[in-house]
Amino acid sequence: MNEKDNAEKLEALRAACVKNPDDREAAVQLAQFYVDLGWLNEAMDLYRELLKTIKDDYTLLLDYGNLCFRKK
Repeated sequence: MNEKDNAEKLEALRAACVKNPDDREAAVQLAQFYVDLGWLNEAMDLYRELLKTIKDDYTLLLDYGNLCFRKK
């Protein structure tokens, strides 16, 4: 993806999260895209917010753990 495509995808994912803040899947997609971009702090913040309301989602916990490992 080029920079323009990344910017468009980022805006679309952010808009989806703003439109429906309770949409877990949209938030996870945004967090994963942040990781892909190397924006680890933004991804970490988003995962932490998700885990406040969704505490027992194994996949979400695994993604968060992988991000923590990546950040060391």
